[in-house]
Amino acid sequence: ACSVASASAASDCPTSQPPPLAAGETRAVTIETSKGSIVISVDGSLGPNAAGNFVALAGCGYYDDVIFHRLVPGFVIQGGDGQFGREPNVQSQLVGRGGPGYQFADDPVTVPYTRGTVAMANSGADTNGSQFFICLADLSSTLSPSYSVFGHVTAGMDVVDAIAAMPNSGKPDNAALQPVAMTTVTVSQP
Repeated sequence: ACSVASASAASDCPTSQPPPLAAGETRAVTIETSKGSIVISVDGSLGPNAAGNFVALAGCGYYDDVIFHRLVPGFVIQGGDGQFGREPNVQSQLVGRGGPGYQFADDPVTVPYTRGTVAMANSGADTNGSQFFICLADLSSTLSPSYSVFGHVTAGMDVVDAIAAMPNSGKPDNAALQPVAMTTVTVSQP
C-alpha cells in the first residue's frame, strides 16, 4: 500500500523546473526518518531555484521513502534520488545517478558551507535535480562554491549525525550499507 501511495504522490510532482521561491520567502521542511526528525529552514534568499525545487518536491511526496545513499563522515550525508533510491525498490548499482526527470540552473552561492547547510548535489554546472546534501562540518575551505545552497538544519543535527555514523562502503563512493530512508517529508510555513 505504501508504494501505491508513494507512486500516486510522485505522479503529482513537477516534470520541469518549478517556480523559484522568492527572496524573503521561507518554508520549514520536516524530514521524518527511523532515526528521528530533521527540520530544514528553506530560504528563497539563499538560492531561489534550489529552494523552489526542494519545496515543490517535498510537498508532492517525491522524497517519501527515498534513502540517504551517500554517507561521508565529517563531510556530508546525501540523498534525494527518487528515481533509483526509493524503498523498497532501491537500485543500489544506480542510486546517486537519478533525479526528477529535469535539471535546472545553479543559484549563486552567497553563504559559506557551514555545519547544517543544505545544498543541491550535482554532476557539474547547471545539473541540479532532486539530490541534496547536508554538511556535517564547516566545509567552506574544502568545498568549491558550485553547489546551490537553499537552507539550514534548524533541528535534528543529532539525527543527521546518527545517519552519518551508519556503516558505509568507504571511498570512493561512501555508499550507505544500511540506508536510512526519509519516511515522510512535509512542508509548512515557519
